[in-house]
Amino acid sequence: MSLPRSSLPSEVRVRRARIEDAATLAALGARTFADAYRELIPEEELGCYVAQSFSLEQIRGELGATGSTFLIAERETDAVGYARLLEQAPPGVDAATRATRLVRIYVDQSRVRGGVGSLLMQACLEQARPRGRESLWLRVWEENRSAIAFYEKWRFAKVGTLEFDMLGEVRTDWIMQVGADPE
Repeated sequence: MSLPRSSLPSEVRVRRARIEDAATLAALGARTFADAYRELIPEEELGCYVAQSFSLEQIRGELGATGSTFLIAERETDAVGYARLLEQAPPGVDAATRATRLVRIYVDQSRVRGGVGSLLMQACLEQARPRGRESLWLRVWEENRSAIAFYEKWRFAKVGTLEFDMLGEVRTDWIMQVGADPE
């Protein structure tokens, strides 16, 4: 069984984001996160989380963090999706393990099911391979069924769970993982 491949027109490209992309990433991140969770998280809670997690200062810090890589998908000059990778071992695993965490992958609502997510996921796997990473792993909220289905399509498997506090409410994430070279 082969992995999904993107069938996007050549007008969408993925590139590594730079510090000057911080404002674009902050705006895109806030919008795409809100779109993804609007039906699942109460509006006030969602607004607080978005303001905290996607501020310009927060995104600039993440862009400059050691081991952090942002990939941005663009159609012409419009950002239509992005992903953030972080060189980090999964929870409960020796910190020296050479793994990459997929921290975020979001696509503009108008581009969902249009291949941008697959294009970004392929780029994430390609980023992890040359660095000798053993695996690509992520956390996904157990209530986000569409994201889980997308990750399973890419051969990610659930390997554990982790509780987290989101503005005072305890929730559960699945930890999912795939080999950095899953073919």
